[in-house]
Amino acid sequence: MLYIVVLVLLIAAGFAALWWLARVVFTPKETYTKKRSSAFGPIYCCLHCDTVITERNRGEHGVKCAKRPPDLPKPPA
Repeated sequence: MLYIVVLVLLIAAGFAALWWLARVVFTPKETYTKKRSSAFGPIYCCLHCDTVITERNRGEHGVKCAKRPPDLPKPPA
């Protein structure tokens, strides 16, 4: 019985690690998540101008940011 509990815990830890890795890989490079989140979800800020943006317009703001360096490729929408 103990082996089953340990196996389930290891599998759950593996899924949690994969979930975290997927979030890191698929988060656009134009934004980052603050360490604290609101009741409505994570708070995103622009890396260039530190403006708080919503999850819906984060790709749009990344392209239109006034302080964005011109040599960066455009992020996917």
